[in-house]
Parts: sequence; C-alpha cells; structure tokens
Amino acid sequence: MTLYKKNNSVSNKFITKTIFQACFVMLLLMGFTNARAQKLETLFGVMEPAVVAPGATVQVPVAVKDVEGLYAVDFSLEYDPTIVQLVDADAIQPGIQAGLGTFLDPGLLVFNTADNQKGEYRFVMSQYNPSLPKSGEGNIVVLTFKGISTGESNIHFTGVELLSGEITAIQAKVLDSNIQVISGAATQAATIAVAQATGLIILPKDTPTPTVTATTIPTRTPEPQAAPGGENQTGNGGSTATGGSEPGRPAAAGKGSGLANGWPLIAVFIVLLAGGVTFMLKKKTRKKVEENHE
Repeated sequence: MTLYKKNNSVSNKFITKTIFQACFVMLLLMGFTNARAQKLETLFGVMEPAVVAPGATVQVPVAVKDVEGLYAVDFSLEYDPTIVQLVDADAIQPGIQAGLGTFLDPGLLVFNTADNQKGEYRFVMSQYNPSLPKSGEGNIVVLTFKGISTGESNIHFTGVELLSGEITAIQAKVLDSNIQVISGAATQAATIAVAQATGLIILPKDTPTPTVTATTIPTRTPEPQAAPGGENQTGNGGSTATGGSEPGRPAAAGKGSGLANGWPLIAVFIVLLAGGVTFMLKKKTRKKVEENHE
C-alpha cells in the first residue's frame, strides 16, 4: 500500500507539472501573437494634437508608423481656415506647399497644394528608381499652421492611400487630430527636419483649356445679277454661324477628357511599376547569389 501511494503521488506531480508547462507555453504563444498583431498595425496621420497662439506658427507633421515597404503616398485633409491656415514652405513654387518629410526620398511629386479659402490640403508623391521601399516610422510631410483666431480646428483626413514598392495597397489606421489656438500659448521653434528637394520631380498641374467662344460671322450680301428676261434677282443671304467649330478645324478638347484628368495617376503608376520591377529583380538576384554561396 505504501509503494502504491508513492507512485500515485509522483504521477500526480508529473501531470500537474505537464499541465502547468502547457498553460505556460499557451500564454507565451498568445502574447507573441498579440504582440505581432500590434506590431503589424500601420498608423498614419497626425500623432499628437497641437497648440498655437494667434499670429504664431506651429509645425504639425503627418507621419507613418510601423509600415513595411512604403513607396508612394496619396492623402487629403481638411482644416478650419477661420481658425488656422497653412503657411507656404516653398517660396519658389507658386501656391501654398508643405515641407517634405524625411521618411521617403523626394521623388515624383504630383500634388503638394493647400487651399486656405476652402481649408483643404492634397499630397501625392512616389519615390522612383533607384530608391528602395521604406519601413519603420517617420514624417511624410511637415505642415506649418498659423493661428488666425482663437478656437479649435480639427485635422480630418478625407482620403489616404499607401502603396508598396510592389504596387500593392498597405492597410493603415488613420489618425485625425486637432489644433487649438489659445491666446498666450507658448511660442514653438521650428525643430522638425524638412527634406531638401534634391532629385524631386514636380509634375505640372493641368492648365485650363481655352474656351471656344461663339462668334458671329457677318453675312455677305451678294451683288444683283441680271436674270433672264431682264429682271434683277437677289440671291438668298448666307447664314449666321454661332458656336461650334469653323469648317475644317477640329473642336477644342474639353477639360473633361479622361486622359487630361488621369495623366498624373498614369505617370505615378508607370514610376511605381518601374520601381517595383527593379525592386523585385534585385530581390531575385540577391536570392540567387545567396543560394550559390550556400
């Protein structure tokens, strides 16, 4: 009886230890899975709210975090122009632009334009070969806002698209924010780095198509001609041409042409395609070299 009880005790301890170890391994796996899921969640937007005094300026970076293989960015945002307005970061280029962040290499810039009347900002840029896709975190653009009147303005993203070097969409959680304009708020120095525009290619914006204006062509009165029988006969008068195109001249293409509106996106697609193909070829070449070494 004593020997039986001893063996039973040993068996119970073994079972208890095994269950404990299994539970411990399961907890570790759950923690690893959750940590990996959190790591893979890409964040995009304004990470922190800002405060500025009326008449003063503050830098507000639009950033990305925990991204893998970013190559191109397209986003739009809105703000309240009665509270804050964007300050131009490039006096050479016409219009109001933001400063480029340092995360992506300056590449093919399609849009970097603000409208302080509507309170809107649009940015579209892609890297190009030989730039490599970027991973990690950093600033895409640096917006500089000036306080106009006391109050609070939301920074609301109305559209965000991130593309990888393989021309695939990158899912991201978009973070809106706000700017408070408060009298007596501390002045903040411009300490956020802005990229130099070395290698930047700026695509020209669409120019308005001239409008075809309706013109009146005066009629020419034919001279009286002698008709048989001695009677003078006046020919029928010409017609008045209004609108339309003159004979032999094609009508001007309207701005609604699909090619006219879509060519910037076509250009970005071509650049992305070239960059993606080059990137994939480099990966395959590197893999073959590693296999040969093995």
